[in-house]
Amino acid sequence: LATAYVAATGAALAIGVGGTALGKRAGGGIVRLTVPMLGVALSAVLNLVLTRRAELDGVPVYSTDGMELGISKAAGVLALTKCSEARILWTFLLLTVTPVLSGGALSALPSAISASPTGAMAVDLGVTFACIWLFVPLAMAVWPQRDTVAVSALEEQFQGLKDKQRRPIEFVEYNKGL
Repeated sequence: LATAYVAATGAALAIGVGGTALGKRAGGGIVRLTVPMLGVALSAVLNLVLTRRAELDGVPVYSTDGMELGISKAAGVLALTKCSEARILWTFLLLTVTPVLSGGALSALPSAISASPTGAMAVDLGVTFACIWLFVPLAMAVWPQRDTVAVSALEEQFQGLKDKQRRPIEFVEYNKGL
């Protein structure tokens, strides 16, 4: 866990420093605007992969009637890929929508609140918590926790298997995790 934290933090810092230097050299505002998002997204994915790296050796796959069929490395990679996509999505939503909503909320409030540093901070915190509460579960729900995959996308050992009724197994289930 400590390794995952240090690696993710180091990656975020490297992207931050490197991206800022690139933005200054290229003179591009878009590069400088995307640096925080890239740093957070990469560190989230790196942390996920390092924390759950055992899944790269495979995860159990099951027939649709619940019979365990074995361990699949391909399903493990797919699980980590889909979890990574969810983390990138929530990073994008949190770092793009939250500031827009916060700015809108501040402009809609009386100037006595929005002009006050304490009021502005309270609005920013409230909007941020609301966005986290909304966007993280939505991003996690893009892919079901218990997902299915075609047998053709898995290793050879899963080809040609039959279920309890002796029908060919075309799809298997696996726990993608969160």
